[in-house]
Amino acid sequence: MVCARRLATRWAELDLLCHEGDTLVVVEVKTGRLGPRFRPGMRLVRADLERLWRAARGLARGGRARVDLVEVGLDGQGLRVTHHRNLVEPL
Repeated sequence: MVCARRLATRWAELDLLCHEGDTLVVVEVKTGRLGPRFRPGMRLVRADLERLWRAARGLARGGRARVDLVEVGLDGQGLRVTHHRNLVEPL
């Protein structure tokens, strides 16, 4: 369930804040053109991912939390959406 979008916190601005059961989920959305050696999610660097995890843990207040990445790739045939659950390392 989506609880908020474009939520500004003291740690990071969150694209989506969701709940899945008892887990708080911070979702980062990256959109861009797909290439032979490029995916939109590759723009999520380690420092950004660490900020997202700090926000997730801070908002969860000791509860369960995770960070997901949704890549929206544009190619000649339309959109390709990929959901990466519990992202702990950059792509």
